[in-house]
Amino acid sequence: MDNRHFRYLEKQSIDLLLTDVFLGPGPRGTEVALQARRRHPGLPILLMSGYSRELLDDPHGW
Repeated sequence: MDNRHFRYLEKQSIDLLLTDVFLGPGPRGTEVALQARRRHPGLPILLMSGYSRELLDDPHGW
């Protein structure tokens, strides 16, 4: 798994996370969002996607 998304969250101070649900190979945007929420409680998170809702089913309930 490519961890560059998670490393960025550890090193940077962020005010808002805006991510696509599908990031290509590696973690999904929902996984990045969960890690961001753990590291930065209260962080506003916006998830977006051009895919239909049927393809966006997520086990985390996003």
